[in-house]
Amino acid sequence: AISSQFDDFSRDLCVQALLDIMDMFCDRLSCHGKAEECIGLCRALLSALHWLLRCTAASAERLREGLEAGTPAAGEKQLAMCLQRLEKTLSSTKNRALLHIAKLEEASLHTSQGLGQGGTRANQPTASWTAIEHSLLKLGEILANLSNPQLRSQAEQCGTLIRSIPTMLSVHAEQMHKTGFPTVHAVILLEGTMNL
Repeated sequence: AISSQFDDFSRDLCVQALLDIMDMFCDRLSCHGKAEECIGLCRALLSALHWLLRCTAASAERLREGLEAGTPAAGEKQLAMCLQRLEKTLSSTKNRALLHIAKLEEASLHTSQGLGQGGTRANQPTASWTAIEHSLLKLGEILANLSNPQLRSQAEQCGTLIRSIPTMLSVHAEQMHKTGFPTVHAVILLEGTMNL
């Protein structure tokens, strides 16, 4: 969640250090602890995803500007690193379940507080699902003009995984018991959120 506050994406070493930190935890997340701590983890992961999308978009923009200036290496390395972390984070069904919980929790806050789409709360997480969707659209617009098919394909795959999160329960309802989770806590938390 702390990394989501950093937005100077031109500082390559700082961005690389934050991406390396993400590498250390993105496949080791666990929902042990109190319910509040588990929801806090879901919110933090949502913020981290939002930051990753913003970082990826900034890197793609740098690459596009570099191609126009004749220096293509300017943003390509950072873009590849961002997409690699995005893919690694989203390839985990457990992580997508945690992100889905964060989305549901955000929606329940709006409902319980009687807020519309434009409503805000003092303790509402910085990142919202709407912000995720906006960042995804912006990234798609930037990458549409890039000629590197591998990076575009990787980004499209990540976009598909993100867009599948809101419907993952309806799609996988019958197969949920067959899914391999490193921990059952994510499933229990997801079921508990859906069946209060």
